[in-house]
Amino acid sequence: ILIPEKKMPCSYIGTRTMAIYLFHGLTYTYLEQCTTILENLNTFGETILLLLSCVALTALFSWKPFASFTNLFSKANMNFIKNDLILSALKLNNILPSTINDYDLMELNIEEFSKIPLPTLPQNHQIIRCKTQINPHYKNQLLQLQKEYEIEEVLPPSMPFSELACKIRLNNFLQNQYFIALKTPTDEFIAKAGTNAIGKNFIQLGGIYTKKSHRQKGFSFILIYTILQRILRVKKSAILFVKKSNIPAINLYKSLSFNKISDYIISYFVYND
Repeated sequence: ILIPEKKMPCSYIGTRTMAIYLFHGLTYTYLEQCTTILENLNTFGETILLLLSCVALTALFSWKPFASFTNLFSKANMNFIKNDLILSALKLNNILPSTINDYDLMELNIEEFSKIPLPTLPQNHQIIRCKTQINPHYKNQLLQLQKEYEIEEVLPPSMPFSELACKIRLNNFLQNQYFIALKTPTDEFIAKAGTNAIGKNFIQLGGIYTKKSHRQKGFSFILIYTILQRILRVKKSAILFVKKSNIPAINLYKSLSFNKISDYIISYFVYND
């Protein structure tokens, strides 16, 4: 893929992809189902004409009125309508998601969080900062935690688990993110938490997981509190995504002064070759 080093006259198109995708999809569906135009493309010249028409439609639908129409939903914070529009456009092209997960986007209330007292770490337990060069024994334990987290919280039923992909994601977190784990007196990692993305004003938390046999003991609360303290020291705030169906997690985040600010969905599609 060729990416220009500086802004080009056509760079604005990249900020208007939603309008282009939706209206282009509707136009294509109309031509395919209501006309015979697309059935009579047999020559090289006709193929070139089709490609030029696609370019022309892209230019047309990147025009400001189309983008302004779709941006109305963003400005009104009506994500559920945007989601329905996108899924409806895909459905017109017989593209259906295999799984749809509904999420809450939550943001930290810094003032309220500052009133929460420092939690007490269980006796002889340690919070370990995990980096790329961590002891192999501990890294294997982290990999097991990451594997359990992905299978339970991330992967849709239609997607098989990949040990290799899991290792790659873990290495990326250890190299580029702030990642901590809770170690017991028996030298076992039983919970983990970290960041997923670090921006200018906000840091996104993610990968929060406690082994099933150690839940309801406040371990995730302690780890998240530790990360939030560090985030506030660098003058940023925190956000996170949580499944609407994960009531225990939502209650945990609320107890740490996170409040819901928006709705999101993640749709998974299965490609059959």
